[in-house]
Amino acid sequence: MKNACFWILLLFVCPLQAQQSLSHLQKQGTATQLVVDGKPFLIIGGELGNSSASSPADIERIFPKLQRMGLNTVLVPAYWDLTEPVEGQFDFSLTDKVIRQARENKLKVVFLWFGAWKNSMSCYAPLWFKEDYKKYPRAYTKAGKPLEIASAFSENVFKADNRAFSAWLKHVASVDAKEGTVVMVQIQNEIGMLEDARDYSKEATKLFNAPVPSHFIDYLLQNKKLLHPEMLAKWESRGCLKKGTWQEVFGGDVYTDEIFMAWSYALYVERMAKEARTIYNVPLYVNAAMNSRNRKPGEYPSAGPLAHLIDVWHCAAPTIDFLAPDLYDKGFVDWVAKYKLHNNPLFIAEIRLEDNDGVRAFYVFGEHDAIGFCPFSIEDGSDKPMLPWYRAMLPSKN
Repeated sequence: MKNACFWILLLFVCPLQAQQSLSHLQKQGTATQLVVDGKPFLIIGGELGNSSASSPADIERIFPKLQRMGLNTVLVPAYWDLTEPVEGQFDFSLTDKVIRQARENKLKVVFLWFGAWKNSMSCYAPLWFKEDYKKYPRAYTKAGKPLEIASAFSENVFKADNRAFSAWLKHVASVDAKEGTVVMVQIQNEIGMLEDARDYSKEATKLFNAPVPSHFIDYLLQNKKLLHPEMLAKWESRGCLKKGTWQEVFGGDVYTDEIFMAWSYALYVERMAKEARTIYNVPLYVNAAMNSRNRKPGEYPSAGPLAHLIDVWHCAAPTIDFLAPDLYDKGFVDWVAKYKLHNNPLFIAEIRLEDNDGVRAFYVFGEHDAIGFCPFSIEDGSDKPMLPWYRAMLPSKN
């Protein structure tokens, strides 16, 4: 991803504006636009590798290169373990470095909160959190195996995660409210259960065997004509029941387990999002690892913010603005169509870094009114001009 024609053209169409106001989303016809400093803004971006923003030296080295590549936005992890290395003691120095470097290199920032979950696992949680598995319990498989996945059903897990997230976001607001460098925030990263479709801990199983919340049933009834086809089919297969346990309403299979788990993850995220809105009111989103290659829930990260679960996430987490796909599999055109829905604007938060990303970006901007396009591990791309895919996009001289 270099100083390519498509980056340059789009920068002329959507130039970086003076950093004077906060960002927000607005409807414009059938499109949803990100508005920055009062004007529509296309995110011509890239996401840094998982640990590429974990040291000040790397941030200083990478950000000037991103500017040379023609980007206007960078997606950057905010690591819980580095933000709160000691319980109750916060270090925001990396966040400050990111914001300063972004301003110096005329970039906007989308922060990714690597909190309780990153790619399903709790690998970016602090050591003090990981060590105290009694206070901060894990999810369990059906066979009783504890996983390195924090339990979404633990109030202690939520309080610790949300305390750090809120403290971090308050700091962001304190240093960015006047400048508006941070334009969006992603809460968690690729949430989802692995090995099994749902958590089988005692707390989770108790709720799974309880009635489906009436709030969700009401949502299904009120939105029946607009439900995702897979959700509608699942509900109809049981006669569109208006009450009952999760299995009674949706059936006894792993896809019901996934619906229940999605509800639980979304409730957790919603609590974080509602507080975030009171701290720094920028657009909030969640991203999903795809349910690809004919895998079943648990073989892929079950219950994440996937297209077929959009009704669950919309009902349980209405404060989240949209669900974003992370694309690494074949079938790009089909995948993006799944996420440009009547109730979900398209944002490519993460995609494999490839030479034809310029063509793909043009496609999603033109065909699906995408908010942005962001190849992963963008710092590994080249900033040299006139690479092959760039030349292919130049107008013919004939």
